[in-house]
Amino acid sequence: SKFILCFIHQENVSSFIGDSNKPFVLYGAGGSGKTAMLSMTASKSCKEWLKPAKPLLIVRYLGTTPDSSSLAPLLTSICQQLSYTFMLPFEDIPDDLVPLTAHMKELLHQATPQQPLLICLDSVDQLIGGDDGNKMSWLPTKLPRHCKIIVSCTKEANKTCTDYELLTKMIEDEENFLEVEALGEKLAWKVMKLWMETAGRDLNNYQWRVVANATAACSLPIFCKLVSLK
Repeated sequence: SKFILCFIHQENVSSFIGDSNKPFVLYGAGGSGKTAMLSMTASKSCKEWLKPAKPLLIVRYLGTTPDSSSLAPLLTSICQQLSYTFMLPFEDIPDDLVPLTAHMKELLHQATPQQPLLICLDSVDQLIGGDDGNKMSWLPTKLPRHCKIIVSCTKEANKTCTDYELLTKMIEDEENFLEVEALGEKLAWKVMKLWMETAGRDLNNYQWRVVANATAACSLPIFCKLVSLK
């Protein structure tokens, strides 16, 4: 079945329609809005894009707790949720990382047209405990039918040997990568105006000039949000 991802960013709507069997990667600088976009994708997929099917959604925000930062607990958690949904015994879930990874990949084949599987993993670069030679070797590079995996990953300028680069070597298809960029001055200004109006706040002319100068230097969503909260 066709899988549609619609991402709204910088006042443009990009539609990704197809039957790709590779994971999809959201990447960008820290604070660019990757988590928000991944969350929107998960919500829209279940409520709109995958209807009339009833997808099984698994979302993990990595790096927020010790367990969510470690690969083995993450894979165990995913296997447990899949096993519970498909009424498979937990006893079959291995403890060691290599067979655990293989078991997780095998469980993905349980997805059906009526119950497709969508796994969203935020900040995969925060994971520890993988293969030192390739920290992303646990991620399936060829997905079974009716199964989609979306991950987000930080890519900072002027840095090499990142997890993002590992993902590009594993997945290769450029269409499966989307950069989450800064808002830009005009959109950042509009967003902050709306946030201020929603909060019932305003600034004087001098303060708005200071904000304008600040967004000219940095228009990342997290920076704009912090400015609006001050």
